[in-house]
Amino acid sequence: MLQIISGKFYGDRHIHENKGLGILYSNYSWFNSIETDIVSLEPADLHGDVKGYIISYVNKLESDEGKGFSLVRTGDPEIVQQFRLLCSFALNAYFDHDKVTVQINCREKSEGIGDDTVPAQFVPNFFKREINGTAAEVDYFISFVKHVIGLRREDYNNVIACLTNYLDALEAVNYNIDLAYSMIIYSLEALSKKYNHYTPSWQDYDQRLKKDLEAHFETIDAEKAQGIKDILVNSAHLKLQQNFIDFVNSNLSDSFFEEESFGVSAALKKSELKRALRNAYFLRSGYVHELRTMLKQLKIPTIAAGDVYNWQGDPYLTFSGLIRVFRHVVKNFIWSRETVTTENIDWRSELPGMVILEIAPQYWVWQHENFLTAHSTSKFSGFLSQLAEVLSQNEPLTSLKELLEKYIILLPNAKNKEKVSMYCMFFLYTISVREEHRPVNHQKFISENAELTEIPCIENMVTYLYTGQDWPWEKEVCLRIYDDYNTSRFSASSLKLPSIFEIGILCRLANLCDPCEDLNNRTRLFKNAQHEAAGYEQIQNYIKNCLDINCNADISYILKRCKGES
Repeated sequence: MLQIISGKFYGDRHIHENKGLGILYSNYSWFNSIETDIVSLEPADLHGDVKGYIISYVNKLESDEGKGFSLVRTGDPEIVQQFRLLCSFALNAYFDHDKVTVQINCREKSEGIGDDTVPAQFVPNFFKREINGTAAEVDYFISFVKHVIGLRREDYNNVIACLTNYLDALEAVNYNIDLAYSMIIYSLEALSKKYNHYTPSWQDYDQRLKKDLEAHFETIDAEKAQGIKDILVNSAHLKLQQNFIDFVNSNLSDSFFEEESFGVSAALKKSELKRALRNAYFLRSGYVHELRTMLKQLKIPTIAAGDVYNWQGDPYLTFSGLIRVFRHVVKNFIWSRETVTTENIDWRSELPGMVILEIAPQYWVWQHENFLTAHSTSKFSGFLSQLAEVLSQNEPLTSLKELLEKYIILLPNAKNKEKVSMYCMFFLYTISVREEHRPVNHQKFISENAELTEIPCIENMVTYLYTGQDWPWEKEVCLRIYDDYNTSRFSASSLKLPSIFEIGILCRLANLCDPCEDLNNRTRLFKNAQHEAAGYEQIQNYIKNCLDINCNADISYILKRCKGES
């Protein structure tokens, strides 16, 4: 939102301008106002350890002309929050909207039993009780904000997401430093996945395993050995790990090991870098997959104050060392990205509170303009959803007369699967409404295409179910039809069955299984029906009773009970 109000995405329409104010507290102390290109930071209370600042800005929003309603202001909390992220990262100090939160996070010692982790002991430069600012830091901050606002929108969003996770990780030190450590790795890994494309080689493989494997490779054909190596280095885990290491390494400049390392305890050496990053990635993986905590030594404040701790010949980054790497890498990354003064994007879709939801079928299932036969499965899914509401809530059906009259014209040239969806929808709608709402020549269309009902598919299964007719196929065919549907149910092109109809199909499939000779299948299908009836207590009890007394389920009763429980 902070980038949006800069106006770089706007055209020549009227701009609504509203002055905005906010407040931030910090351990950073600076006596003068800081004027960035987009937000001003004015000291309001410099007494005590926690300083208060007033932030002021102009919330600019381009009018949406040509519409009856135009949003004139939104996103003030997001503006303040994103500016807070930039302050915290660029000034390397803690900023928050709550004064007490700053006091707690910047405490210098434990407050008693249960307060095992004091953030200032692990990230002293950030959580120091009071940080006295310098003119050089302020100048850097102003230029940094200008550069970030100038980034392309995709880069800006990625940077904000990264800095959000960074600040969340620093706050997490209070209660879970293992989580905080992993979160910092996540942030760097996310950037590496989006902006780096490293191809690992056999040299990147675990050195200890590689030595053992090489001994075995010497006993087999060289071509086969190379094939095995190629498979091993193409594993997803190795790719992600090496891409992460390569991204960090390529964004670390000489200054990290030179002037920036002065005064740092156990500063990270260039020769240790890749190994330390590999170990950090392993620590992250261990925590994510096994909740395995980092080395206990890394949690000792005197050790944690340095960059690296060597254990059994292996270098491990402390949390403080990881933060130093993160800050250097992300700074270099941000400064390497191109800036633009204008950009054409759909910025309205990114306004706070904008959520894209699927439209209910009654608002689109009837639309016939620009209809293509490829839309038939989606249309039928929407219609079945409406039909289910007729059963459960007595909701009226949307008029489909014009759409179905187009079906009559287009069906001959449609694919077979499309034809079935079109026919089933046409048939079910026609028998569900009065004559005056039916398409012209509907009886002729139904009779001429009746052979489509013989095709074994889920569309015909639900049509037969709704009309109370038996399926014309053998039990094994019916079971296969449902299994195929269940396998592909989440694909974009698959029919979406409402729960009412799926419960009915499963119960009818169970009815087809002989209670003596095919009891296992019968029980499995009834159980599946029970689990698809989550939330329908009476239906579940009815199906359970069918299982207990070994009787068939009454499908019409199930549909009526669904109506009663909705």
